[in-house]
Amino acid sequence: MKSFSNSLTSKAAKVALIGATVAAGLVAVQTPAQASHKCAHGADEEICFFRLKSYGGGSRAFYNIDATYKNDYWDGTSATNSLDNSITSYVNYDNYWYFKECRYVNHDSCIVVVPPNTYDTNLAGSTWGDGGSLDNSFSSHYKYDLV
Repeated sequence: MKSFSNSLTSKAAKVALIGATVAAGLVAVQTPAQASHKCAHGADEEICFFRLKSYGGGSRAFYNIDATYKNDYWDGTSATNSLDNSITSYVNYDNYWYFKECRYVNHDSCIVVVPPNTYDTNLAGSTWGDGGSLDNSFSSHYKYDLV
């Protein structure tokens, strides 16, 4: 004969096991927020970065936030050539979202606002607040709206 406490412990263990199994399944299918891909001209809801001015060289596109560009690589190049501090032009194809570019990883020193449907063909002509060039100086970004 099962006592109430044994029955309760057994049920709690089953619930915990089911919960852990479901959580593990969710983690397994979840894609990373920083996942990037090659830019597709005119793609909605993404920002595209380019290695060279006037949208030249390699490209990477993002739909979401990215805390570090050190693990994102230009298409067609080796895994040793990351986006970190190597972006020269961009296009924000999103019609709604703003992106904020950060000078350092983990969203540190994010002061460059990229409004929807905007672009810069050569970041060498733009500067951070301290006068440093924006060219080859982005390390992370996040996405937000004004509402």
